[in-house]
Amino acid sequence: TVSVINASVVGRFGIQCTKSEDLSCYIFIPGGDWLSDNALYKIASAMYRKGAEIVYTDQDLINKKGHLEQPLFKAEPCHEYLAHSDYIGDLFCVRQSTLAQYGGIDLNDYYRDRYALLLRAFSDRKCISHIPEPLYHAKQRGGARDLAPVLRNHFKDESPPVEVLPVDANVYRIKRRIPDKPRVTIIIPFKDKSNLLQQCLQSILDNTQYSNYEILGISNRSQSTAVYATMEKFNGLDPRIRFTEYNIPFNFSALVNYGVRKASGEYIVLMNNDITVLDPGWLGAMLEHGQRPEVGVVGAKLLYPDGSVQHGGLSVQKSGYVGHLHKHYPADSRGYMNRLICAHRVSAVTAALCLFKKELHRRLRGFDEGRFGLAFNDVDFCLRAEALGYSNIFTPFALACHHESLSRGYEIEESQKLRFNREHSAFWELYRERRGRADPRYNPNFDQYRDDFSY
Repeated sequence: TVSVINASVVGRFGIQCTKSEDLSCYIFIPGGDWLSDNALYKIASAMYRKGAEIVYTDQDLINKKGHLEQPLFKAEPCHEYLAHSDYIGDLFCVRQSTLAQYGGIDLNDYYRDRYALLLRAFSDRKCISHIPEPLYHAKQRGGARDLAPVLRNHFKDESPPVEVLPVDANVYRIKRRIPDKPRVTIIIPFKDKSNLLQQCLQSILDNTQYSNYEILGISNRSQSTAVYATMEKFNGLDPRIRFTEYNIPFNFSALVNYGVRKASGEYIVLMNNDITVLDPGWLGAMLEHGQRPEVGVVGAKLLYPDGSVQHGGLSVQKSGYVGHLHKHYPADSRGYMNRLICAHRVSAVTAALCLFKKELHRRLRGFDEGRFGLAFNDVDFCLRAEALGYSNIFTPFALACHHESLSRGYEIEESQKLRFNREHSAFWELYRERRGRADPRYNPNFDQYRDDFSY
């Protein structure tokens, strides 16, 4: 049985449930909004066939002329994303037994109470299903909703404690404290390019509030006298900086694994030498997620020198395309459905700037030196972490500039192209089950050959 309830009425919708009613569900919809003709069937089907306890759908907007426009194609269930921004929307589809378990819903304050119930359901790992079709047609509702009290109540017993900070209209930052100040090793592989190395190192020293870190620079067959002078200069400048050499033919994965073996930190940051950190809170912003036991790899928001976005997480699409999400969006953009101003789960992040536990590196037996010495090593590492049950997180609150490919250049030589193509083939041979399957963090309605959320 499917019951549709007008969420705009006044009163508390309390409910009980018998065993025979366990497959019944309720759909709450604000007055004036519509459902598509087949919405009830598809929602009930998800409840029955998939065992879902809560269902949400994509949606679009009813304009002033009564026409449908501006579809919103949503991500799969993500508690982190929901806590930063209520991306689920105002349609609430819930199994009767689940609603009874949570004591019903208060229609006097529907938007807040629905949000509080959703947060609890996500935290309790209820079976939540997303239907990637715009089955819900909503009227435009402007204005901010003060959801901070709901979030503070939801996270009141969280450990480590959190702060709920406003970011933008209806967007919040869930900022976690970092107890015990664990040590972080920042690993920077490089070859020559003393100007880049100096700029990178100085930006860390000048723009890092979190102090318990060391920097391990790994020279890979450097020949420039200038870069050795830079190494000597920074060696004497700060006791947290040290250098080593690993003069093998270039293999990024091998350099990373070598660096991790030499690292004294409990956490590892991988950083390209063409990175300039821009925000003093960058390392804390990554570590606050990396310290969580369920998190695998944490990625940062990277900008091009012109200020546009270079990296907002990586998607692994069913077409075989691996893309940098939001590439070339303006730096101050909110992103698609606020995703450039919210921490949220992604399939993978770039190794140009990322953080993970040293223990995770051990569990995964490091980066794959044999198959991915040049490309796809970061994506492979993230996907292997995800396969073990970890979440990979993108945070926009760690901000840096990436002078992409200045350190090594683009792959323009024939041998480089051949190597890239070999590794590309190896990647899709290893992950062939993902071909034809949409990235759960990138809605299947989007163009699967692009990374800009176009459709």
